[in-house]
Amino acid sequence: MIRALRVRNLVTIDALELELGPGLTVVTGETGAGKSLLLGAIALLSGQRVGSELVRAGAREAEVEAIFASSASPATARRSCSSRAASRARGGAACR
Repeated sequence: MIRALRVRNLVTIDALELELGPGLTVVTGETGAGKSLLLGAIALLSGQRVGSELVRAGAREAEVEAIFASSASPATARRSCSSRAASRARGGAACR
């Protein structure tokens, strides 16, 4: 289960940190509020192919990070994409 989602420089998002509680989380909002950007950020973490157009105008790199809850210890996954269209994926134990 995703406990936190951090997004930086993705399309129109400058910086966002979303902490999710246990149970069902519903994201609602008006058209154009950014709901699809949140789903796109999760898709980016899952390995979806991305291009440099996802990097916010004027930024060098977009980054998405998720912290997952587990029975042992939290794990983290991070993916970044540069304005030059290179992307990197990282994962491991969460650091705080």
